[in-house]
Amino acid sequence: MSFELKRSSLSSSFKPVPLYSRAWVFQEQALSPRILTYAHDRVSWKCQEMIFDERAPLAKSIDDFTKEDRATDIIKRAGDPRTTDAAMAQLQQKWIFPRLDMPHPRRNIRNTGYHREDCYSPDDEFLIDWGDIVAEYTRRKLTYQTDKLVAIQGIANAVAPIVSRTYFAGIWVDTPRAVLMGLVWSSRFRGADSRRLDVVPSWSWASADCEVLWSGHMLCYLESRADIAVTKDLAATGKLTGELAIETNVRIASKGEGHVFTITAWSKSPVDGFPRQTATASKWPIDNRETVIGTDEGLDENVQLWFAELAVGVNHNLRNRKEVHCLVLLACDGTDTTFRRVGYSIWEEQKWENEELPELKRKKLTIL
Repeated sequence: MSFELKRSSLSSSFKPVPLYSRAWVFQEQALSPRILTYAHDRVSWKCQEMIFDERAPLAKSIDDFTKEDRATDIIKRAGDPRTTDAAMAQLQQKWIFPRLDMPHPRRNIRNTGYHREDCYSPDDEFLIDWGDIVAEYTRRKLTYQTDKLVAIQGIANAVAPIVSRTYFAGIWVDTPRAVLMGLVWSSRFRGADSRRLDVVPSWSWASADCEVLWSGHMLCYLESRADIAVTKDLAATGKLTGELAIETNVRIASKGEGHVFTITAWSKSPVDGFPRQTATASKWPIDNRETVIGTDEGLDENVQLWFAELAVGVNHNLRNRKEVHCLVLLACDGTDTTFRRVGYSIWEEQKWENEELPELKRKKLTIL
């Protein structure tokens, strides 16, 4: 027997709770096959088959629970912890405790909001789900931000043998496609006081001291525009170091006052062949209403930036607009070949390839 009261009738019972705001708890929720929860007004129990609650629902199968309470990604619906529980249950079904006697539960295409059926490769499914995991995880709080990778390592260790993938610095690096899907994130930068974490490479989402979104995962028919390779290492200090070698199209820009950016014309250097700014360089202002430029940290005025093309895809939410997604890079120590990531940018393809702008240059870059 099973029945359930409507959410509205129990609104006071399912408001946000502190336990669901902690990052370490997220890993415990994901890796526990059975959970007994003591709330202020009830006791609930969840296993891999059923969920029981003293209030509502008294009993429900996990399959029904995930179908009815799962949101478009691992998010809280108005803070209701049942939404997170349902998303976590589906995560466990698919990637942590898969049931061999049941068909593999696919993403609910009708409820993703930004995807249509067959608009992405089946191999991308886990990588998109991993983005959902990271998005929810980075919404939660950590006392020590240096624990950011430590507090999610257990989940990565659990799913790696199931999905047969290689994990490093927060992303999956076993194939060029996996690396690409791990780079298309943007940060909800919290202002000048936010800092970058130097225990991981700048291209890893774990370097951002804020919530992370996966803008690239919203694109359908995602195609790579860059040749990418990762070399990884663990320093004696415990710091993860990894170089991202990328060959792609770039544009050069400068940052003005506030959030004003301009594309800049460059002349070729006779020394290394890399474009450099001329004293009388022409500039093309970037319209922030049409081109999204998000920064991971505070940037000085007049700083020179590089837009490095990553991927192109279709955004169904914007009338099937074709978008180009780029990394925003800053040169390290005055070099023209070594960079670190400082942001993420989204362009309409026609504007990115506008012939009125300076010619796109294809270059080999190293991102630390």
